[in-house]
Amino acid sequence: MNILSIVLMVSLITLQPSIVKPGDEVKLTIQGDDVYVIELTDSDLYFKDTMSNTINASAGEYIIKVKYTAKPGTKTVNIRYQNGSFYQTRSIIVNGFSEADLTYLIQKAGEMEEEINNLNAQIAELQKKISEGHKEPFQTPEYVKSLEDEVTSLKSELIKKDQELESLNAQIKELNKQISQLNSEIGQYQLEKVEYEKLKKLGSPTFIEFTRFGFFFMVAFTVGILISLLRR
Repeated sequence: MNILSIVLMVSLITLQPSIVKPGDEVKLTIQGDDVYVIELTDSDLYFKDTMSNTINASAGEYIIKVKYTAKPGTKTVNIRYQNGSFYQTRSIIVNGFSEADLTYLIQKAGEMEEEINNLNAQIAELQKKISEGHKEPFQTPEYVKSLEDEVTSLKSELIKKDQELESLNAQIKELNKQISQLNSEIGQYQLEKVEYEKLKKLGSPTFIEFTRFGFFFMVAFTVGILISLLRR
């Protein structure tokens, strides 16, 4: 394979967007005649259609799902020819949630609960058809087998949804805890400010200097917490 072929291969495969948050989707686009093996090395990423971490992919679009359990950091996508002679590495950057995402997470948790209820209803309906199919002579074994395969697939999807909902609820709980701590620090800062104003009126240089030190320490501490939240 010459250098031109390698350059073309790289340019024909794109990921969009490359920076996401847990729960988002990434579109992988392939153009050209070759068939590639695409591997997601992080178990918290999977291909939406197959619900697997590895696929054989030709020209087309493929959706990569980022689970809510995904930890912040750089996730690797390995691309190689089927004969294994070449592979190319791509990256997806996953950012963490911040306080501003709390409403979004709560909404997603509600939507996921509804999806889980729908999956359970579909599984129950299929299991009913399977039970009836075994009793009805005109139902072929192949038909019943196709229903059983569909149930297996839905149960696999249900497990993933349950795990993601559990992770969502954990994220919501953690953000609420952080917000509560931040509000407590802000309240303490406000009390310090009131005390500083009182001592300032007393006119004592010693008291003023001492309180000024505590005041600015609290300001720096609170700003540090805010910056930490925004960087998540």
